[in-house]
Amino acid sequence: MFETIDRIMNLDIGGRGVDKLYEPARARSAEPLCAAAARHLASTAAGDCVVLVTGSLTRPWVSLEIGETDGPVGVAALARALSYGFNAIPVVVTDTSLLRPIGATLRAAGLRARTVQLKLKRADFTLVTRRATMDEATALHRAQFRPVPPWLSVNAYLLHFGDRLALVDGGCGTMFGPAGGQLAGNLAAMGVAPEDIDTLLVTHLHPDHVGGLVDAAGQAVFANAELVVHAAEPAFWSDPRVLA
Repeated sequence: MFETIDRIMNLDIGGRGVDKLYEPARARSAEPLCAAAARHLASTAAGDCVVLVTGSLTRPWVSLEIGETDGPVGVAALARALSYGFNAIPVVVTDTSLLRPIGATLRAAGLRARTVQLKLKRADFTLVTRRATMDEATALHRAQFRPVPPWLSVNAYLLHFGDRLALVDGGCGTMFGPAGGQLAGNLAAMGVAPEDIDTLLVTHLHPDHVGGLVDAAGQAVFANAELVVHAAEPAFWSDPRVLA
């Protein structure tokens, strides 16, 4: 099966010599290339950097604003799966002329570029795929004028409509440690008690958005509020295939 997948993925319909690239690569591998790639990806751990190289054929008479439907789209799908499924760090490498269209493709996949590095010289380019040490991470933060230790914002929004109070998301509570769970105190500083909230608008059911909706005993913090969330969210998180 994997050999067949390899062959399909390397069909040289346009006669551009793709098959001539495949054969030497296959000769160096003890298994089909797609099987080798799948095996390596399955061993990906949280925090790992995975390098994905992509591009598209450029022509002087074709605008770069026209999206490529081959490599960049596949890389965006793979990068999303690595980020969301494995909590890995996808590093997408492409030509500088393609940053804008490929960046748009990645954003359409729900990804956001953390760093864009331009004009890398082939002779001095070294990609470090290990996790940074604490000293290295501290130096990187300070070099970008970021606080050390870093701040992590978990935000909620209070909406006042006449005599109604709606809260957009409920924060993380103490799910991420004792530094969280400041929402109730911040509301109290505004003169708002948890029982004053009559509507909870939840954007999605990630723990940093709903962890603060219950207390340590599992009781509702905003007991008088109606919970409003898109039906797709509970359907997804209660799906046995997802839980498996």
